[in-house]
Amino acid sequence: DIDVTAGEVKFANQNINEENALLGTNVPLLTHGGRQTLSGVQATSWARIRSLDSDYVRSGRQRTLAISLMHKVASYKWTAKIALLEDAAGMFETNMNSKDMMRLATDAVDVLGEVKEYRAPADGMFKVQDNPWMMIVDWSKQLPDLHRFIWEEE
Repeated sequence: DIDVTAGEVKFANQNINEENALLGTNVPLLTHGGRQTLSGVQATSWARIRSLDSDYVRSGRQRTLAISLMHKVASYKWTAKIALLEDAAGMFETNMNSKDMMRLATDAVDVLGEVKEYRAPADGMFKVQDNPWMMIVDWSKQLPDLHRFIWEEE
């Protein structure tokens, strides 16, 4: 389930309409804000909202969606996880065999309770340039901070 704000509904629906037009589908529009179960198109349309707020908020929606999906898959029975992996296997290429993929997927599910987020560039570690708009990252600050996060160094 995803918490959709009332302000996000209009913009998610614009993305849903765009997707419906491109794919010739008829995915229902969102009717209200609040915590709700979204279809795949509704969820990606919500996560793709660009014009309502900042890039940080948009990337936050994307992280929320990814973590929500991981928790949903973690709740599946073992047989459903295998079926999901088999269904998805044709959508990507890898040099891993199905046994290794299943082991990796199982390990990933086991650490879901330990999800920690890090946004890069972090606050205070970049400047914004106009015309053209871009973020200029201070890598001398950013990289050590990221390394501390990854390796949990103090």
